[in-house]
Amino acid sequence: MRVWLKFARATELSYISHLDAQRAFTRLLRRASLPLAYSRGFNPHPLLSLGAPLPLGFGSEADYLDVTLAVAMPLEDIANALRSSTGSEVLKLVGLRAVPERTPALAALVKWAEYTIELSVSKDTLESAVWEFSAKTAVPFVKETKRGSRTVDAKGLVRRLTRTDLGLNCVLSMAEPAVLRPEELLHILAPGQETWKTDAIVRRELYTEQLVAPLVLRLDGKG
Repeated sequence: MRVWLKFARATELSYISHLDAQRAFTRLLRRASLPLAYSRGFNPHPLLSLGAPLPLGFGSEADYLDVTLAVAMPLEDIANALRSSTGSEVLKLVGLRAVPERTPALAALVKWAEYTIELSVSKDTLESAVWEFSAKTAVPFVKETKRGSRTVDAKGLVRRLTRTDLGLNCVLSMAEPAVLRPEELLHILAPGQETWKTDAIVRRELYTEQLVAPLVLRLDGKG
């Protein structure tokens, strides 16, 4: 049985690595006594993976876990077991759904991520920056990666960008042609200026190419 789980994590876990986060989720599932399925071979490990890594220092309301159970269970029983095992608000189960065994890996379906960015910047400054970005047809940006640097069009990496009372809301690329991080977006919006003071960055949701969240995605091939 495959299940997608959606968690929110508290700020106490905002500075743990992707690997440590996966270990924390594994411990939670074991503490809940869920019948995890394991890989075969000399070093079996639980069949689970995170939908997308979370950068260090970010809060999250959308940590997705793709889990395979050895025995099918009612979703209500899974939810109750997890909620009784967390014991605190550090990791909070937000929702879950069963998915067909042959569904593509959750990580392969995620193409976009939504963030809120709290900034100590005037509303007029943000309004102007958002307007200027939106008015451009192309925004060349030098993307630095482990394999070197390359120029990409940041305009195609931003699906949505709006000003909020506390800063910005944005939907940024999580897949090819390039991943765009919130910090990179801020550098693009304020080129050559002193870096805007960031108070908090929270990932609100993950989306497929059609901007559909995993828990409401149709998996019958009809969109």
